[in-house]
Amino acid sequence: QDRGTRVLSIAMEDKRKGFDLGKDTLVRFELLQTNEEQYSLIWSNHHILLDGWARGIILAELVHLYECKCTGKNIQLHEPVPYSEYVEWLQALNKDEAISYWRNYLGGYENKVQLPAGASRSLNDGVTPQEHQFRISRQLTKQMNDLANRNHVTFYTVMQCVWGIMLAKYNDTSDVVFGTVVSGREAQVRGIENMVGLFINTIPARIQWDEGHTFKQLVGDMQALSIEGSQHHHLGLAEIASLSSLKRDLIDHIMVFENYSVDPSLVEQGASDIGFVIEDVHSQEQTNYGFNLIAIPGEELVIKFAYDSGKYDEALMKVMEDHMLTLLKQIVTDENLRV
Repeated sequence: QDRGTRVLSIAMEDKRKGFDLGKDTLVRFELLQTNEEQYSLIWSNHHILLDGWARGIILAELVHLYECKCTGKNIQLHEPVPYSEYVEWLQALNKDEAISYWRNYLGGYENKVQLPAGASRSLNDGVTPQEHQFRISRQLTKQMNDLANRNHVTFYTVMQCVWGIMLAKYNDTSDVVFGTVVSGREAQVRGIENMVGLFINTIPARIQWDEGHTFKQLVGDMQALSIEGSQHHHLGLAEIASLSSLKRDLIDHIMVFENYSVDPSLVEQGASDIGFVIEDVHSQEQTNYGFNLIAIPGEELVIKFAYDSGKYDEALMKVMEDHMLTLLKQIVTDENLRV
């Protein structure tokens, strides 16, 4: 068994352990020496403790402390702001306004959407996680960025609309809802960008359009709704779902834009700076959903379909990859394409 396979096996075994909130320490580290000058670090934590953004903060501070220890430089860290200030901010919010907003946002939505069935699957007792990953070419990624910039929308808004269209076609509708993960760092709390803790939340993203709507109009509408709703991102998903006619069946899967991982400057650190190089960083997150769409930005956009193979098969993932690539090529060629 080669070293890479062994490391992956140990990481998967650690993931299967999970965390017992009643007795476990909610963060684990395991350092594995894979050859004379190379190590793999496995870092696991429960999401109740901190989110991916916070993990990046901790890693950056760890590298800074190590560098100062090696070079004799003065330690310069951001003054920590207690997480309690964020909790106090949450408690002071007008919850009724958020409830009113989400009730109106989901008004009239009655039909649950889901992924195509794919091949017939027999449901397992447990979750069997698998991943299907592919890259969007550098040229197509740039064209997507150009489209977003021309229309004054975010790259993620473009991706949300692309996925919304695909989901709508699979369900023969023009009104879909799926879960999307937000950072929660928009809160008006001092120093929140450097605060360690759990801020992320899952909220519904609703994509709908009328006959004759173009992709250009759709991304504009979606961006405006995203800005309008940002002040209400703090309300928990269970409470939001309770305001809809579908209740707990509102969300079938989630979409994540993973823009909070490791600072590129840490990965690019030369051996002359701190004596080692951080490379080949991977992350895996486990949710309660059978399918997660994860978009990882970069010069080449990376798309991951994380799915339960007891519910969905690899053939379906490949079909959806082909559909996504086809749609992306169409919208960058003609953003006035009718949806």
